[in-house]
This record gives sequence, C-alpha cells and structure tokens, in this order.
Amino acid sequence: MKKKNRIALKLILLGASLIGLLSSCIIFGGQTIYEDPEYVDFDPEAPPKDESKLEEQYGDMPYFEAGEMRLYYDLSVQNYVEDTSETHPSSPGKEPYEVAHPDFVEFFFSTMKARLLVARVDLYQSAADFAPQTITDLQVLIDGESEFGACVPELPLNEFYHECSHQQFVANPKRVKFGNGSGVRFVSVYGIHDLTPVDDSNLVYVFQGFTDDGRYYLKLIVEMIHSQLPGTGEIPPELYTQDAAAVQEYFAQFAETFNTSEKEFTPKLDWIDSVLAKLYVE
Repeated sequence: MKKKNRIALKLILLGASLIGLLSSCIIFGGQTIYEDPEYVDFDPEAPPKDESKLEEQYGDMPYFEAGEMRLYYDLSVQNYVEDTSETHPSSPGKEPYEVAHPDFVEFFFSTMKARLLVARVDLYQSAADFAPQTITDLQVLIDGESEFGACVPELPLNEFYHECSHQQFVANPKRVKFGNGSGVRFVSVYGIHDLTPVDDSNLVYVFQGFTDDGRYYLKLIVEMIHSQLPGTGEIPPELYTQDAAAVQEYFAQFAETFNTSEKEFTPKLDWIDSVLAKLYVE
C-alpha cells in the first residue's frame, strides 16, 4: 500500500480508533482492565490457508513497516496495533543479562500491554549456537509431534534472558495460528536469578511461532492479570529451605489453577489468539 493511501486511511479511521480505544478498556484502581471486544471464530486445527487467498486478503490491508519487515493487520484489530516500532541491532551477547541474537523488530500494541518481536530465522541460526536446536525443538512442538512438557523451548529474543529453564511453570498451552503461520502459546511467570512471585505484576502470555515459509520467527508477549492473583505477591520464606520437588509442586498448583480458570484472565486468552489470527508478517 502506498504511503499516501496509508495516511488517508489512518485519517479516515482516526475517529473510529479513538472511540474503540475508549470503549476497549476501563480504569479500575489505577489499573487498566480490558473489556472483551468481539472476536472472530478461531479454529487452531484448521488447515493452512491458501497463499493466493492470503495475498488477496492482505494485499490491500494497512500495514506497518520496519526495514524489510511488514506487519499487516485486519481493520477489526486496528485499535490495538500501534504505528510504532523499534529495531534492535544484533548482539554477540553480554553475559549474563543478554545472549546472542540477530537484528529484530519490536512492534507495539495499544490498550493491551503487548509487544510483538520478529526476527529472521536464518539470521538467528547463525547468530547464536543454541538457536538451531531450539528452533527445531520448537517446530516439532508446533507441528504436534511432541507433547507440552514442564517448559516450552524458547528463544530469548528480548532484553531479558527468558528461555525454557526460566519458566517457573507452563499453564494454558495451546497450538494457535496467525495470518501466515502457526505457533504455540502459554502462560507463565519467569524466574531468572531467584524465585519470582506469581502475581499480576509478573504474569505473562507468551506466543512463539514461525511464518509458513520458515522465514520469520515471531514472539508475542502480553502482560496479564488473573482474578485469583494479588497485584503484588511474595514467595513463602519457607520455600527457600525446601527441596526442588517442593518448589516444583508449589508452582504446579498455579498451573493447575490457571488451566481450570481460563476465563478469569484479562485480557482473555482466546481473544489474544483471535488478534494473532488477524496478523500477517512478511
């Protein structure tokens, strides 16, 4: 889409965007609480979309551009995608806080506290020695050739060293699709140097996936709240004196709670899945 057309489209939609932004959330006790907008039916088991139809569907859709990457989005979710992005240069790694990674682009979302990170798969494979095996393991999980386990293979593509061993638990795992690819999502709390309280300030939804052509890796991170969690929690002091099995059992109870109370998340998990379904990256 040419730049003039994009500007014209944004001017036309500005009024609708402001109305949608105000109606999409309310403020409660200083915290943003998201209402559930309408979302499309979403079938994670549906067969891959026909590429010619994708081209027809997204060819005239608005998009945001960062370098060689474009993030197309459907107008039904345009209230949630910001026309801003940040490009992060590659790094050889600065232990212990930063691991090697390629250039990647970070797209931002409004109202839902979320970020979409996108990197080229081939550049990641050459930038980090751990990447090829992690990418293979993650693809096997996405394809359904392995079951969800105690942690999800993860590429630490952000400013924090988040990877599989830092997931204190894996809750609500599911295979989901986006416009031109597929992946897996889960809910967790990361503990890096120490145990981290399971509360509304640390709870996150994480999606990882690949475009159907294998060119791009996507990672969506959304800040979450849950009705059964405090805003700020703490780790029971006695847990630090117990063995690894007791620690694992402590966090497993949170996974069980979340798995049986999925509708108590804000924003709703299936709504985030439906927003993903409306995105297309090339």
